[in-house]
Amino acid sequence: MGWEGLTRSDDDRHTLAVLDTVVGGGMSSRLFQEIREKRGLAYSVYSYRAMFADSGSFAVYAGTTPQNAATVMDIVREEMASIVSDGITEAELERAKGHLRGSLVLAAEDPGSRMNRLGKQQLTTGEIISVDELIAKFNAIGMDDVRRVIDTVLGSDSYQTTVIGPFEEDAFDRYAGLMIRVGVIGAAGRMGSEVCRMVEGDAELELAARVGRDHPLESLLDNRVEVSVEFSTPASVKDNVAWCLAHGIHAVVGATGLKEADLSELDELCRERGSTSSSPPTSPLARCS
Repeated sequence: MGWEGLTRSDDDRHTLAVLDTVVGGGMSSRLFQEIREKRGLAYSVYSYRAMFADSGSFAVYAGTTPQNAATVMDIVREEMASIVSDGITEAELERAKGHLRGSLVLAAEDPGSRMNRLGKQQLTTGEIISVDELIAKFNAIGMDDVRRVIDTVLGSDSYQTTVIGPFEEDAFDRYAGLMIRVGVIGAAGRMGSEVCRMVEGDAELELAARVGRDHPLESLLDNRVEVSVEFSTPASVKDNVAWCLAHGIHAVVGATGLKEADLSELDELCRERGSTSSSPPTSPLARCS
């Protein structure tokens, strides 16, 4: 699985190295511990980054058996989603920085590694940074820096997936990063429950959040919902749609009991937000996007 990363001149490139170490850069990393140590699902699992003049990538690799492939991919997605929503811990940050500092010092003892580091710096940036300067840069990295890089690299939830093995061509379509994340408002009701069931059965949709009376709308943001489906009460529809549009979430309204005046208000709301709306002429269903 790969995300768009950072360029080799980006000021956050050292912070990305820290994040890379936490995700899959060693035996204490999240992916190594969860996939190999705890479950024994893969011998080789790691993350890595590549930085070029005008682009970059951040990726996760795992080598496993065909029967465990889906499980491993689910774990990777869960861990990446956890990092996006909750970030990393102070302990992980300090451990990653210590690992990077130690690797730099050990590599400096080998003439070949030293020349490789110096040559790469000269060819790519034209700037020679000493080991002490690099260590100082890693020491200066804080939690806010890591949060910023997480949002930049992983926050869009847009990634590409490559699978090599004895599988059907569409076997892993649901991991391709193209699924639409859906949140259902009024999920506990009869129609809301039916919509949840339909979303779960659609290969192009992912049910990311169920919102009921005991769940605030903020849970849509927490679960990175892209489209909300509104099946609450008519009295709540306008406020819910307004909240979703204000937070960049597309809204599909399917609540019954809406009158023409209600639909007109939704149309006006969408226009105010610079969005579009449509509704079938004989149906109370309205869509705001």
